[in-house]
Amino acid sequence: MESKLKLNIRLRVSSIRKQMEELMRNSQAWKPYNAPHMSLNRSVLFVQEKLRDSMRNLLKIRCKKLGKATNVQNQR
Repeated sequence: MESKLKLNIRLRVSSIRKQMEELMRNSQAWKPYNAPHMSLNRSVLFVQEKLRDSMRNLLKIRCKKLGKATNVQNQR
């Protein structure tokens, strides 16, 4: 159960990393939603914020699932 969860989280994290690398490679992607008025610095901050949110959500999901798994184990 826990190893499946770890694998799932690893896959999600690697997909987020790949998305970040793709964003870095593609200079136009630094302008989120094709907003040319945004400076490069603001665009970078925008992407970092999105990445941080994604990682925070993954941690919440992981904690919830691990909590359920440990509760089930404790009941046995």
